Amino acid sequence: MKLQKMKEGEPKEPTIIEILNGELKKGSNDANDYPTVETIAGRMGIDAHTLQHWLESDKRFQQGLFAVKQAFDSDPLKDTPDDEIKLDAVTLSFGITVILEETKKDIQF
Repeated sequence: MKLQKMKEGEPKEPTIIEILNGELKKGSNDANDYPTVETIAGRMGIDAHTLQHWLESDKRFQQGLFAVKQAFDSDPLKDTPDDEIKLDAVTLSFGITVILEETKKDIQF
């Protein structure tokens, strides 16, 4: 995902973190109480500044989050394309946790 300069008044394209947060909300049993990428990272000792830095400058981190989203969208547990989505916020949270942990380990956080 390339970061582009926005012109004033143009709607902002959502980041992969914002997209994943939306999926976490949809996949949760309670739309008022659901995990976010930021809360998952916080529980792992990764602050918001670090998360934003990784999002802006770490290609492997970005690619990892996109891969989690792609796997979630393709839902390998579905039997047919018309089948209901079987993955939920817990599954998505696990994928996000793995990417955060790998990035943290690679950077010697």
